[in-house]
Amino acid sequence: MLQLIHFVLLTLGLTYIVTQSSIMIFPRMWIAARSMLLKTLIYCPACTGFWVGGGLQLTHDYGFTGPLTAAVTACGLMATWTLAFLHTSSWNMEQENAPTETQEERHGQ
Repeated sequence: MLQLIHFVLLTLGLTYIVTQSSIMIFPRMWIAARSMLLKTLIYCPACTGFWVGGGLQLTHDYGFTGPLTAAVTACGLMATWTLAFLHTSSWNMEQENAPTETQEERHGQ
C-alpha cells in the first residue's frame, strides 16, 4: 500500500512540475516553440503522466505488472486530477503572455 501511495504522490508531483509549475515556464515555452508533438505532450497532464508513470515503474518496482500498466494508471490518474482540480491551463496563461510576431516578421520582411 505504501508503494502505491509513493507512486501516486511521485506521479502527481512530477507531472505537476512539468506541466503546470511556474519554475518550468521557460523550458515549456522553449520546447513548445520547437516541436508540435512535444508541445502537445508538455502541456497535457495525462500525456506527461503516462510517461512519468512508465518511467517510475522502470526505475522502481511499484508492484505493477509492467511499465505499460503503470503508465496507463498514471495517465488515468492525471486525467482525473486535471478534470477535478485544474481549472486554468498553463498553456492558456503562457500564450497570453507570449511575445507576438509582427506581420513583417511572419512574412520574413
